[in-house]
Amino acid sequence: MKKILVIGSIRKEILSHVSSLPKGNEDIESFDVEEKIGGGAYYTGLLMEKMKFPYTLLACVGTGANGEEIREKLDEEGIICFESEDIHGSFYQLIDPQGNTGSFVVDGCEYDFLMDELQYLDMDEYGSLILFSEMLNEDTADDILYALEEMQLPVYFVLNEDGYELDPVIRNAIYALEPVVIMHENDHIYASSIKEKTNQDVILVKKDGIGYYGKEEFEAFPYENNCNMDLFAASFVLGCSIGLQMKDAVAFAILTDKETKQGERTDTFTMDLLRNKLADFIKGKDYGKEIRTAMDV
Repeated sequence: MKKILVIGSIRKEILSHVSSLPKGNEDIESFDVEEKIGGGAYYTGLLMEKMKFPYTLLACVGTGANGEEIREKLDEEGIICFESEDIHGSFYQLIDPQGNTGSFVVDGCEYDFLMDELQYLDMDEYGSLILFSEMLNEDTADDILYALEEMQLPVYFVLNEDGYELDPVIRNAIYALEPVVIMHENDHIYASSIKEKTNQDVILVKKDGIGYYGKEEFEAFPYENNCNMDLFAASFVLGCSIGLQMKDAVAFAILTDKETKQGERTDTFTMDLLRNKLADFIKGKDYGKEIRTAMDV
């Protein structure tokens, strides 16, 4: 299997559960705060490392309290990334009792794109690339678009919840590269049009299931959990990279989210279980029947 190249962030996330999302300049009543490490590159690196699949993270970790905490965690997990002397920022997310979210970012070096490092990579070693929308800020977007055109790898584009404010010009430039798009439900009204623009399948991650806009009709995978978007995308790309049909890759990604409890459980037993199920998928066993039901649009 060829390597997966990952362009994403490793970030400090501060999740604050609130009674209601602010509608303007008003006080925020928080009743529970959780801190953790997240970001597209983190969850992709974690899954690939635990599952023993080859990958490279084009992600960096900086200095400061957040950076030091993240470096220690990556060393513990065996995840290799690039180090920066700049300050590492943080990502804040507000979550109301209904699961609705709002977010804001304290920018740091985690959103830098390591353009210079590309010259040291042998592109013949790579079979696909996963790009997380968090990286397409005004300082990095042009470099990333240029790099994608030069690398000519199959692209999986993760349009995360915090990527909705992307410049339409940047979005259309990404879609012109014909990526497979994994997108958050808040953008569902664009799913069909994105499929037309990319000429590729679109995966829609919803609170109550996963929508699959394939070459045939729309299909829904009911799923009771609000899944970890980054982990879902990483496991979906892993499944596609080893040759699974996209519907089976969706089913495997749902199972990964479920068995790891949305990325919180990555012990040896869980990883062995996922390897066995992945092997079953390769052999043709249809786990999808357990979690998939056909549904009209």
